[in-house]
Amino acid sequence: MKLKNLLFPLLLASFPLVTAAHAQTAKCGPRDALIAELTQKFGEVSHGAGIANNYQLIEVWSGVDGSWTILSSNVNGVSCIIASGANWTANPEFATAFDPET
Repeated sequence: MKLKNLLFPLLLASFPLVTAAHAQTAKCGPRDALIAELTQKFGEVSHGAGIANNYQLIEVWSGVDGSWTILSSNVNGVSCIIASGANWTANPEFATAFDPET
């Protein structure tokens, strides 16, 4: 039997372990608690939200220091920080492209 025929099934079998380990790194908790942390600790405010196909509320938060956070919330009030970073820059031209008043 060829080596690649053995390695491929092992690679596929290990995939759930890798994704499960990655999922454990997400910070999740009650929506109110995470929002309090974003506003009080990082000075972030919400810049917009939308509903994903899986009925998750997806929000973009950012602070004046350039910090930013993507927050995902479910209907039970549990939220997870799915991404965060630095050097956020607002693009007013992009924002007005979606403004129905303009």
